[in-house]
Amino acid sequence: WPTDDWKSLGEKLPPEIIWIDLLNPSDEEKQFVESRLNIRLPTEKSLSAIEASSRLIFDHGVLYLSSPSVRLDDEKEAHLTPVGFIIGPQVLVTVHFWPLPTFDTVAKRVESDSDLQNGMCVCTSLLEAIVDRVADVLGQLGTTADTLSRSVFRGGLVQCKWPVRSSRKSREVLAKVEEV
Repeated sequence: WPTDDWKSLGEKLPPEIIWIDLLNPSDEEKQFVESRLNIRLPTEKSLSAIEASSRLIFDHGVLYLSSPSVRLDDEKEAHLTPVGFIIGPQVLVTVHFWPLPTFDTVAKRVESDSDLQNGMCVCTSLLEAIVDRVADVLGQLGTTADTLSRSVFRGGLVQCKWPVRSSRKSREVLAKVEEV
């Protein structure tokens, strides 16, 4: 759904619209989507709620799901950011407040994959892409942690001949862990 052309859609959404992805939506965009789909869009604050009871709600035939996702800032630092999924019978609405590359990847897939015929199919593809991305990140972090652990504990603490040098090396490695 091209966000710059949403006003031309009129009172009823065309049936070919199966996913509306709202990136930091304006009040006007929220009102438009809420009125056309008879849903309520979550705020960033409500999506950030950490209570398990707030993460998954079924209301009037619509499933509301909130989940943290990982985004990278300009310095490639990882940060958690909330994402909302509103899954209706035909249309998926996603709400997020930072660009997420996995969403761009799935958007390209939606354009070219005729098997993605409704919002639930798109939601499944998004969740698969998010899980794949998290698995990649966790794999990289695991490798980094393993490398750092081996450099700290190589040979064991008992065999250490230079405790001062070892202590300094440990502080350097811990600083690297903090960067990760």
